Amino acid sequence: MPEKIMHHCIKELLGYDQEDPQEENIEALCKLMRTIGLVIDHGKAKVLMDAYFKRMKMLSCKQELSSRGRFMLVNVIDLRKNKWQESVKLEGPIPDAVGIKDSCVFLKETSTINESMDVNGFNVLPSQVESVRRLFERHPDIAVRFRAKNQLLRNSCMNSLLGLIETLCQPLEDLSNEDLIGAEIALTYVKDSGFSVDWLEKKLDQVKEMKEKEVSGLAILQVTEEKLLKLKQKCAELEALAEEQKAESSATITPLSFYDVV
Repeated sequence: MPEKIMHHCIKELLGYDQEDPQEENIEALCKLMRTIGLVIDHGKAKVLMDAYFKRMKMLSCKQELSSRGRFMLVNVIDLRKNKWQESVKLEGPIPDAVGIKDSCVFLKETSTINESMDVNGFNVLPSQVESVRRLFERHPDIAVRFRAKNQLLRNSCMNSLLGLIETLCQPLEDLSNEDLIGAEIALTYVKDSGFSVDWLEKKLDQVKEMKEKEVSGLAILQVTEEKLLKLKQKCAELEALAEEQKAESSATITPLSFYDVV
C-alpha cells in the first residue's frame, strides 16, 4: 500500500476535524501504528510522525476516553520511544487500488513470541521470572479473578502490571505527571483485566501524594531561595554603604597637624 495512503488513513483515524475520535478509531489507529510504524517512521516523515504522536499523547491524557483506549495509545507511544523494537508485519497482500477505509481493514497486528517460562500460568521472559514469582508469593490471590485464556492477552496484562510496578519504583524526581497519568491508566487496565491490585492502588496513591508534596516543597524552596537572594543583595548593598560611611568617618576624626592649625 502506498505510503501516502497510510498517512491519509492515520489522519482520518486521528480525527483532526473533531475533538475526540471515536473509540473504534483509536483502536484501529493503534493497530495500524503497531503494524506500519517502523516502515513509515523515517527522516522524510519525521514532521508528520511527530505531529501524529503529539496528538496521540494529548488523547492519551483525556479522561473522556476509556482506560483501554488510553492504555493502547500509551503502549504505541512507548513502542515508538523504543524504536519500534517489537516485531510487526503486514499479513496478506494489501491491494494498492482499494479505498482508504478498506485498506485499514487489511492491517493486522502480529508479534513474535520470545522464549518464555511459565510462572503461575503466565508465560514470562526469563528476566521477569523472579519478579513474577515474588509477586505471587507476596500476593497469592492476585490472579484469582483473572479469566483471560488467550496467552498473548495474559502476557500483555502481566507486562502492564510489571511496568506499573517499575514506574512506582522510580525516584520521585524522575517521575513526571505524564508518568503518573500513564500509571493510573495502566492500573485501571490491570484491574479491569481481573487482577486484584488494591495494594498497588494504595501504593500509587502514596506515590502521587509524595510527588505532590515534592512539587509543593520545590515551589516553596524556590520562593525561599528568591527571598534569600534578595536579602543577600540587600546585605551586600548595606555592607558597601557601611564601608563608605566608615571611610568618611575616619577622614573626619583624623587629628589636625601643626601645619593644619598654623
